[in-house]
Amino acid sequence: KINIYAVAISTAVCYLYIVLSHIFVITKTAGCVVDIKNTFLKPLFASLVCGGAAYISCLISAEKIVTICALVVAVLVYIVVLIATKTFEKQEILTLPSGEKLYNFGKKLKIFK
Repeated sequence: KINIYAVAISTAVCYLYIVLSHIFVITKTAGCVVDIKNTFLKPLFASLVCGGAAYISCLISAEKIVTICALVVAVLVYIVVLIATKTFEKQEILTLPSGEKLYNFGKKLKIFK
C-alpha cells in the first residue's frame, strides 16, 4: 500500500535527521544559536501559502500553460510572504547580486527599514 510514498517519507525523515544533527553539532561546537523562527518557521509558513496559491491556480485548468502560470504565481506569493513576514535581514539582502539596489528600492517602497 505505501509503495512509492515510502521513498518520499524516508527521504524527508533522512533530511530532517541531517538538519537536526547539524544544528546540534553547530550549537555545541561553535556556540551559535539558531534562530528557529526566522530560519524555519517563517519560510515554512511562506511555503505553505505558496503551495496553496499554486494549488488554487491549478484548479482553473489542467493545461500546461496554467501549470506554468501557477508556478509563477507560487514564486511571487512566496517572495511576497517572505518579505511580509520580515524574514530577510539587511545583510542577507546586501549579499545578493545587486543587493544594494534592491535594498534601496525596498526602502523607497517602505518594505525595508
